[in-house]
Amino acid sequence: MPPPSGGRLTRCGGRLQARVPAFTCPTQNITENADRAFFHMVNGPERPAGNTLWGALFGAPDGAQLGPSNYTSNAGFIGRLPQGPANIPQWEQWEGPFTNRSRTRQPVADGNSYTMAFGEHVGGLDAGLVGQGIIKMRDKLAWIGAGGLPTAWGIANPVYMEAYDVIDTGHRWFRYGSEHPQVANFSRIDGSVASVQKGVRVMDWRNFTGMNDRANFDLGNQ
Repeated sequence: MPPPSGGRLTRCGGRLQARVPAFTCPTQNITENADRAFFHMVNGPERPAGNTLWGALFGAPDGAQLGPSNYTSNAGFIGRLPQGPANIPQWEQWEGPFTNRSRTRQPVADGNSYTMAFGEHVGGLDAGLVGQGIIKMRDKLAWIGAGGLPTAWGIANPVYMEAYDVIDTGHRWFRYGSEHPQVANFSRIDGSVASVQKGVRVMDWRNFTGMNDRANFDLGNQ
């Protein structure tokens, strides 16, 4: 799948700068250093050809002033895609409850207790600086437009970079993640909370985020 790419918006209003405590995780303290803010759009008509995940970007200095959010909705493994040849189920069985332009509540075949609704999101590091051994936040999620995020790129997991003697926290704007040491928290559609190990197996993670796969899963790190 192609890497995500971004769009651009440049204006914002004063009320959009409000910091809403309910929208931020108490353990989060690095998002405030981000220069830019954005929101996701997945598999929508606005996306450039060849891109699955797109976003609208509020650049500096406006983006730094927008109120942050650490929570985004679940679009499923790769959002909403058409069925395969002869209606053979493919990616659509892992569609999430919040794909781009979702307008009505969709039936959840897996059940509300077995399907992810929202998840933690820290934001994104400046990938160019990471390559120089510098860990700096660049992108944060703005609460004014926290769209559905696919789960295909997994959960941010820290990696030690020996060449620079630093730890890349793994945070990217297209990836779920948290500042908790080993887990990230996600809400199910029924309102309950699941703590997911950052090393969760891909298929277990995919089945948790899809709403029509009818499969069991284990959210531990095995």
